[in-house]
Amino acid sequence: MSTLKNSLDLIQQLMTDHFIERLQSGEVQPSELNTIRQYLKDNHVIVAPEKADAMGTLGTLLPDFGADEEADDQTTFN
Repeated sequence: MSTLKNSLDLIQQLMTDHFIERLQSGEVQPSELNTIRQYLKDNHVIVAPEKADAMGTLGTLLPDFGADEEADDQTTFN
């Protein structure tokens, strides 16, 4: 089990490092921003400015997407 956990930890670290490199390059595409946003959301990452680990750094590099808007703007058909 330890080998599996180490492998998964390595994959997560490599993905995080890759996303940081893409954001810092300035050549990130909108689809990549969405992938990064979803990656952070799926991993329950909430960025606190005083934290400086790799996941926190990744979150601070993203632009502000605003709050998720649910189905408040539903159109009603009569």
